[in-house]
Amino acid sequence: MSFQVDFYPRTWKKGTGLGGDAAGVSSMDLKEKAKLLVRTVNGLSGRVVVVEGKRDALALQKCGIFFGAVAAVGKPERVVEKAGATGRVSLLFDFDDEGERKTRVFSELFRCAGAEVDTLSRKRFRQVLGITFFEEMPAKLREFEEKMKMQKICEKVI
Repeated sequence: MSFQVDFYPRTWKKGTGLGGDAAGVSSMDLKEKAKLLVRTVNGLSGRVVVVEGKRDALALQKCGIFFGAVAAVGKPERVVEKAGATGRVSLLFDFDDEGERKTRVFSELFRCAGAEVDTLSRKRFRQVLGITFFEEMPAKLREFEEKMKMQKICEKVI
């Protein structure tokens, strides 16, 4: 399953996959950020998504980005086993010290188990939405949507 938005992130529709350059996102206009956000969400399709806890999984679900996220609670080796050690995995951990530590630990464990590990998606969510914690994602997405609405209104006026 793949999603696309017509510059309105709540309306995910079928579209393209992961792509684009996360560098320089702050200088992008809103439409470019929306496109990058859509590509990032699309890139999660078909992947096991691993988050720090249940609140992070719930936050993704509230945003309409729910792919059966696995909460990284308990022994890391057990989480890797539970998530399915092989295949494609996206790690969406927070940007605090614990989240950075878990990103390093789980990246190594999943790679050793033969998985393709994606950590770029978490960076893109941070760069486009300005999140530090994935629990913030629903509120940050609403802020982004409001900016998009305002831009559309301004474009109509101009």
